[in-house]
Amino acid sequence: MGMAGGSAAAERWFRIEYRRGESTRVLGRVPGVATHHTALDPWASELQRAGEVGELVLIDEATNRVVARRHLEHRPRQRRRPESPWSPHRR
Repeated sequence: MGMAGGSAAAERWFRIEYRRGESTRVLGRVPGVATHHTALDPWASELQRAGEVGELVLIDEATNRVVARRHLEHRPRQRRRPESPWSPHRR
């Protein structure tokens, strides 16, 4: 069933789910990713930018098992002080 020269990992499909409390939302499906929490980084970045909290999980669709997870926490945005022009009167 495999492709000639292909790897078994390339044929595996994974589902990305976002879980918050009792709700679960499927964010997408991807083929052949590393079964590591870093595979969830693009989705984590988007959700954190939107201020979301909860958990992202990577699920092997063949076994329906969670193979990686990433917790999303609310991180306050760092406020930067506006830069003012240099002044010889400032100390």
